[in-house]
Amino acid sequence: MPDLMRSELDLVSRKTSATLLWGLPLVAVIVTGAAPVGTMARTITWTVALLAAGIGCAVNARRSGRLHCHITGPRIGETSTLR
Repeated sequence: MPDLMRSELDLVSRKTSATLLWGLPLVAVIVTGAAPVGTMARTITWTVALLAAGIGCAVNARRSGRLHCHITGPRIGETSTLR
């Protein structure tokens, strides 16, 4: 697939998808990491946030072919299972 077509499929280049897939999970992790929330709430929030970001990376890797996403997508997903 030509590079131009691949760049059009890149989710990172779209503000809405980038915000939903990576911005909101990042904010959720930062807020629950700094706020006085319970361990269970923090664990659930971080797990969901990391899964969302990892899935976003995996989907973006498939759509755009970004090497970075091929590497980080699975790692972020794996991180969500660590305790």
